[in-house]
Amino acid sequence: GAWDLILCVYCALPPGPRRRLLDACARALSPGGLLLFENFGPRHWEGRAGGDRRLVPGPGDRGLFAGPGDILGACEGLSPLVVRERELHLHEGRFHRGLARVVQVLAQKPQTPARGGAGLTAGGEGAPAEWLRAVAEVAAHADACAAGLDPGDLEGSAMRFMEKAAADKGWPAS
Repeated sequence: GAWDLILCVYCALPPGPRRRLLDACARALSPGGLLLFENFGPRHWEGRAGGDRRLVPGPGDRGLFAGPGDILGACEGLSPLVVRERELHLHEGRFHRGLARVVQVLAQKPQTPARGGAGLTAGGEGAPAEWLRAVAEVAAHADACAAGLDPGDLEGSAMRFMEKAAADKGWPAS
């Protein structure tokens, strides 16, 4: 593959197309590359169906809500680094402003010994925390600009997610 990072954020697809997309993403990653996935999770659907109006509207079809197992099952060959379901506050335009229950997955394609070289490595050996931080800053800034917010005010932003992922793996902070 040719990509060091693929972001799949709020890409609500039915199970079949979602599996094909995630499989294609996994194959497209370069050795050591990362896949970052975030979407409304099944708990969001259950909350909305149960009448919890604090939750932002999400897709209208239960099949568009993927759990962690659905995501990891479609990413064959990737190693999960962070897998979690959580509540966060979205600030993404008129219809996505408020509480959401999401699934977040950060997974990595293993290094291939034949190629070696400059990919990311799991387990803390030489992971480029500066690179992760830069990618997260760009994503958080883009989210903030799209919503007309100050990037420093984003709760649950991609930057915080990536920083947590780096810290959980013991990667050095920049």
